[in-house]
Amino acid sequence: MSRPTWWLRSIINSLLTPALYDAIAGSTGSLTGDTLAYNINSINDTAKPGCPAVNHHEQQDPNHDSAYWKERDLISKAKGKTTPLFMTQGFIENNTKPDGAWDFFNNVAGPKRAWFGMWDHVRGNDTDEKGRLKMGRKGWFDETMRFYDQYLKGIAPSVKDPTLAVESSDGKWRAESKWPPPDSLSQITTLKTGTYSDDATNNGEDADTNIGGVGPWGEGVWTFSQPFQYTVHLAGVPHITADLDFPGQDANFVADVYDVDQKSNATLISRGTYLVPSSGKIGFDLYGDDWTMPAGHRLGVLLTGANSEWWLHTPTGQQVTVKSAQISLPFLGCRRTSFIQGDPSIKLESYLKNAPFQVDDATVKDGTSSSFGLPPDAGICTKQEIAGGGPTGHGCIDRRKFSFRVHARRGDRVTKVRAYVNGRLVLRRNGRNLRRITLKKLPLGKFTVKILTRTAKGRTTRSVRTYKGCRKSRPHVTHGHA
Repeated sequence: MSRPTWWLRSIINSLLTPALYDAIAGSTGSLTGDTLAYNINSINDTAKPGCPAVNHHEQQDPNHDSAYWKERDLISKAKGKTTPLFMTQGFIENNTKPDGAWDFFNNVAGPKRAWFGMWDHVRGNDTDEKGRLKMGRKGWFDETMRFYDQYLKGIAPSVKDPTLAVESSDGKWRAESKWPPPDSLSQITTLKTGTYSDDATNNGEDADTNIGGVGPWGEGVWTFSQPFQYTVHLAGVPHITADLDFPGQDANFVADVYDVDQKSNATLISRGTYLVPSSGKIGFDLYGDDWTMPAGHRLGVLLTGANSEWWLHTPTGQQVTVKSAQISLPFLGCRRTSFIQGDPSIKLESYLKNAPFQVDDATVKDGTSSSFGLPPDAGICTKQEIAGGGPTGHGCIDRRKFSFRVHARRGDRVTKVRAYVNGRLVLRRNGRNLRRITLKKLPLGKFTVKILTRTAKGRTTRSVRTYKGCRKSRPHVTHGHA
């Protein structure tokens, strides 16, 4: 997609869309289907003279605390409301963007259901030219009608539908009781510092089917994690804080989160922007997402001045210095192994194909942080443990750091230790007289620890123990001789 095309889309979203809705509001109804009073009121501007022009002007106000925007703060107004709600939201939606969507949904106190997944601006029954459902899940009308029949007509449903049907980036659907899920635990990472130019040129993603630019990409201050040793599942709403310094006013600040594969192809999975009035500290939520990343991938966080394919930034030309920054990223503590009906959304296919761009190896190397906060390997949990936020409580083991004693017979000493968690080698140690090992970032839920030792006299020991929540099995120990 050419640069003028996506630039025009930004103009439409920020300027022409408000004008369109003002025009719709000012249009008369039909002569046969609407009353005379309705038609008169549609063009009556005496209650607030110049309303369309004033309304359009106030929509351009970036101050979230202005009277105009406070009156239209639907998130806070939804708190405690008991109106039955069936909601859909696309994680990669490019029209009704997922900005504050889950704050709104979770503020509603009444009966509620939802589909969340990897689609753009489509409805549950929309299909493509081949008849494929664009969201990917069957039964949209059946499910919504059962919900509203129950809560508006009092008709008990004959089928038990999931409270939330959630599609992740792997195209699999699962049932959840809440989103973000109860076992979504945040890891905080201190990001690298540096300087970027507020020139409105950077793009957050490569050309997609509906949005996207032609570069440049990846301009700004990068921080990368080490490659994952296991699958990592981000599920929730990231939060960024930063201390910025610049000489003038109204600098643009954007935080992007990427899934970066082994070939350094970066796929955008979360983003957020802030118009910073003056130097100082800021903090805000990014877009929520539900994204799985396999072993070998890594996370990348970019601090920059623009996602020009997404927002219409006004460049200031300033050099913005990131004095400090931290990001909080939410990860599932428990594996998801049970799935429900649903195919991958059509939008997901094109997004995975077209959105990534490649980061050069030198940038990845220079930006990699050994202290990037990653979660432990997700454990196998019961439904009750997931609903309770993972195994917790007094007396539970510390899953960030756990020490084990290794023993040898009198007159002998342990010289080699190998430790495995769920069959994966996590520690290899040689020494003259080993007595204790420490394993870090153990999984939540159910997992198995196997420890193999060898002594100076050639004796071997194999100890296997299973942990589940706060409970551990008796060790199964076998001895041998090399």
